[in-house]
Amino acid sequence: MKKLSKKDRQRSIRLSHKRQQRNLRRKQFPYVSNQVFDIVFPGNFSLTENYSASMETIEQIKEFGHAVGVKPRRIQLDLTECHSISIGAILVMSSEINRVLARNGRMRNRRFVAYRLGAWDSKVTAHLDDVGFFSLLGISLNIEWPSDLFNDGFSLVQLIQCGRFDTERVARLTNELKGVADFFEQSFFVYEGVVEAVHNTVDHAYPSDAKFKYPPLPGSNWWATASYSAKSQQIRVVVFDQGIGIPASLPRWGRYERVLEKIGNLAPEISRLVKEDAYMIAAAIEVSRTARESDQGRGQGLKEIFSIVDEVEGAKVRVLSGHGEVLYDALQGLRAHSLDRHIGGTLIEWDVPAQARTQQEET
Repeated sequence: MKKLSKKDRQRSIRLSHKRQQRNLRRKQFPYVSNQVFDIVFPGNFSLTENYSASMETIEQIKEFGHAVGVKPRRIQLDLTECHSISIGAILVMSSEINRVLARNGRMRNRRFVAYRLGAWDSKVTAHLDDVGFFSLLGISLNIEWPSDLFNDGFSLVQLIQCGRFDTERVARLTNELKGVADFFEQSFFVYEGVVEAVHNTVDHAYPSDAKFKYPPLPGSNWWATASYSAKSQQIRVVVFDQGIGIPASLPRWGRYERVLEKIGNLAPEISRLVKEDAYMIAAAIEVSRTARESDQGRGQGLKEIFSIVDEVEGAKVRVLSGHGEVLYDALQGLRAHSLDRHIGGTLIEWDVPAQARTQQEET
């Protein structure tokens, strides 16, 4: 057998070392092929009219976006069959895309693509462009959309996202909502519940000891937007956080035992051992109305969020948190429903008539 030269031995050692390093990397990171992932949106992307199918789409964004892998992933958003889209669904979807890109880096190994954008429904594309969605994808359309595409709603406040200590953006949201109130000649009281909801997010949605399937971004983030519908003459303000949800936060409240007692009145068939999310939220709202100011905690936030209905004629509030949904208006009162899919945080929607006046203004 031929004896290796010193140079050949050194080369063999280097190659062996490289093989060992390569094998270690393969063990540390599961191999993911450079695939294209298609997410096909339903015809009606709405958390009001088509909740289950819409949330399935949002869950795919989280699943594909946060899956472990070292190869780049191209995630194609296919809205070619989507003909209707709601502002709440846009906000939750945008927050999830925002989280994926912030954690993985837009150019590093995750990329969202508007698949066959030219084939999308014009009204859907215009609505997404108007609310500022395409900036998340690095797209600038620069299109003057016909006004008739916005009969169902146009943006009053574009998508805004900020963290706990981002006082500048909180001030921006406050100022923009004041601008809305001034334009429609309303009292700013109409929108104070929105500001309270943001504060509530900071104080209760992201406890330090909470465990998440998809870890939230650092800084107790929240997302918000607002729109106006000329058809219904309604202003809609929407806030979303990716926290633990209202039902999960209630055991930390000093009046939690009172909430459990109240559940029996709202749904007698539900025992203390079966704490269904929708009834827990509804019970917390009822308890918050009678709780002492010094012992409100999370309940104080709920009281402020829903007080708009008692103060403004025609106002409505909808809260989706965990697996629960609660709706409240003056005509039908408080209604609770269970959701088949977890929303991944808390979504609050306020619907206010454009000509709304508070009881104080009317007197």
